[in-house]
Amino acid sequence: MKDRGSALMTAVISIMILISISGVFFSMVISQAKIESSEEKGLKAYYLAEAGVQYGIARALSDIEDGVGIPTESETIHDPFDQGGNSEFKVVWEDIDGLSFKVTSKATYSGITREKAAGYLYE
Repeated sequence: MKDRGSALMTAVISIMILISISGVFFSMVISQAKIESSEEKGLKAYYLAEAGVQYGIARALSDIEDGVGIPTESETIHDPFDQGGNSEFKVVWEDIDGLSFKVTSKATYSGITREKAAGYLYE
């Protein structure tokens, strides 16, 4: 008679252990997915900042060729690749010595921000 409830108790304990293990596994998978998503957004923001630098150099060289000179106002480009409005970059130009300039681009993609700068010597 003593052994009648032991099978039920063993089954309940086994199920609780399996649920606990699956809960830990599920939380690890969710955590890993968030990390990968964050890394992907960071990379996209970095490359968006690089695109902003390249845009800034091209714009400055075009303005110099047209006789306007280096742009003095910063410019913000919203959703530059038509990806749904969650990205932008802001470009700032700085004349260094009349023969070179510096372009700084600050990009934001889905709340992640990256900044990149480059100098350019022209003649």
